[in-house]
Amino acid sequence: MNIKNSLMNLLPFQWLENASADDLLQHLGTTSYKKEFSILYSESVFRKLPRLIQDVYLIVEFDISLQMSGIFGFIENSQYINETIETLRRIGASEDSEILLKIRDLLSNEKGKMFEFRSNHNKVKLFQITTFKQRHNNLDDEVVEKIGIEADNLYLYHNDRNIFDYLLKHIDAYKHKLFEEIYKR
Repeated sequence: MNIKNSLMNLLPFQWLENASADDLLQHLGTTSYKKEFSILYSESVFRKLPRLIQDVYLIVEFDISLQMSGIFGFIENSQYINETIETLRRIGASEDSEILLKIRDLLSNEKGKMFEFRSNHNKVKLFQITTFKQRHNNLDDEVVEKIGIEADNLYLYHNDRNIFDYLLKHIDAYKHKLFEEIYKR
């Protein structure tokens, strides 16, 4: 797979040159689910993408996971928790970065390590309804409660912060670098 050609198809020269931060966010947020670009977000290719594309993807995925499944769904489904923490910090959402770091540390200090969460989730049968606690019964109830308390402090539940405001500023600041990475290599 030629990543550069895929990126050129994803972000055509003329379009990228004239796109606003909001245009770029909307475009990357919607095209990541199209079949022809889904390979870009596979683990083997993702880490080779320009940093700005990774940042946008990680924030969009974090937001979608939180809205659809809450913090426990994000923990089970994300393979990029550490990268999401770093991206939140990089875009200036330091409060949310610190909260997610606390949550990760709570889980890392437990008997169940971060890498086990996905495998436990994969053991659930089709259409089986379970709780996070049922799937991860090795977690202490107090830890699960602390995670919930920390998660209640995330941007999603506070009108005074919006990670997309931070992300749009970040895109504005680095869009020119993305353009150079794709078209001037």
